[in-house]
Order: sequence, then C-alpha cells, then structure tokens
Amino acid sequence: MKKLLFTLIAAAFTAVCFTAVCYAQDETPAAPAAEEISKSGIIDSVTVANAEEDTQSQIILDENGTKITVAVQDTTTIYDADMNATEFINLKKGDKVTVKYTISADGVNEAVSINLE
Repeated sequence: MKKLLFTLIAAAFTAVCFTAVCYAQDETPAAPAAEEISKSGIIDSVTVANAEEDTQSQIILDENGTKITVAVQDTTTIYDADMNATEFINLKKGDKVTVKYTISADGVNEAVSINLE
C-alpha cells in the first residue's frame, strides 16, 4: 500500500513539474515599450486624413530648420495652451507646439500627444 501511495505521489509530482516546464517554454517575452521622443517647434503644415486618397492626418513640425513629419492618430491627445483637451482640426500652420511621439516598426513617427504653447 505504501509503494502504491508513493508511486501515485511521484507520478503526480512529475506531471505537475512537466506541465510547468511546458508552459514556461511557451512564454514569449513582451516587446519592449517604444521610446517616447519629445520635440518642440512650429507647425509648418497640417494634413487632414482622406480615406479616398489613403492619407492619414499628420503635421510637419519645423524644429529650428529641421522638419519632422508626425502622423496623428485617433488616440493622440491634443491640448491647448491652458492644458484643455482640444481637437486636431484646431491645429494650424504657425502654432508653437511640443509633440511627444514614438517611432513605429515601419519607421513612422506616431504622435502620442501634442501640446499647444
């Protein structure tokens, strides 16, 4: 009886350990979070998305003579100078802004937030 009990316990322990090892091997590491970049400058141009032309909303930021194109997503938060939420349509050429963005795997600058100054 003791041998049977010992055998059952050993079998259960082996099954638990084997299952844990199998699950551990299936885990894939999480992708690292994209680095957030912050740039300040003057809006050089604003483009509103057009589904027919397959374009997306974007701004071109002029940072001391260096122009940076940044895609503006539906998830991008936009704030006016008083830190009140505002809309993309309120951005215009000549506005001074600070843009926080990440670079996608495709190399696209994607705005996380835009703050009017």
